[in-house]
Amino acid sequence: MANLKKYNYPFADNEHLILLQGSSSKEQRRQSVAARYSILLLLGDNLADFSALWDKKTTKERLQQVTENAAAFGTRFIMLPNSTYGGWEDALYGNQHNLTPAQKDSAIRTNLSGY
Repeated sequence: MANLKKYNYPFADNEHLILLQGSSSKEQRRQSVAARYSILLLLGDNLADFSALWDKKTTKERLQQVTENAAAFGTRFIMLPNSTYGGWEDALYGNQHNLTPAQKDSAIRTNLSGY
């Protein structure tokens, strides 16, 4: 918020910005907005940015929810991927969170294809 105010962005206040408070899940924040406004679409770089359906799920569960909600992508859900980090890494690492940097590098090289 301080940077937005520094550069004179409009609406840089607590009424218009909902920052992380407690849980990393965005569901409560989405519900708070939905109680006052009609949400037309959601932009995000991670599936969990769109719904709690994708919060802390396995790759298989996430894929199932993507399939079931496919019609929302491109209309209600707009994905802006972040290529530097994100939940997509879990799929590469087999949902293992204690890998060394060398093991992560190996998994990336094994599981990603360049075009």
